[in-house]
Amino acid sequence: MNDYKKLQIWQDAIDLYQTVIPLFPVLREQRFYRLLDQLEGSAGSVADNIAEGQGRNGNKEFLYFLGVAKGSLQECDSQLHRVKLLKICEEPTLTNALNKTDKLQARIQTLINYLKKNSN
Repeated sequence: MNDYKKLQIWQDAIDLYQTVIPLFPVLREQRFYRLLDQLEGSAGSVADNIAEGQGRNGNKEFLYFLGVAKGSLQECDSQLHRVKLLKICEEPTLTNALNKTDKLQARIQTLINYLKKNSN
């Protein structure tokens, strides 16, 4: 596959990013600038690393970038939990985002397992 945009995990990562966008103004308004930067960066990095890995030279490099994407996703999940502790956002938004991180984590791991099994 030559088009990362057709990958379901990339589409899911973009969906996650769209889900956390409403948190950005709230964090900015409450002056949680560092958390805002971290959340925006980690949420965007998931999709970016999936795209970069898919564009590399084979499964070995793709696996590496999927690992980086998985790490960014865990970072995003941790930041969402921090936002939840601050109680500055609506609960449904956070619950939705946290559910999406869990599902995407499982999908990335499934792809990692598949590529490992089918790599030479």
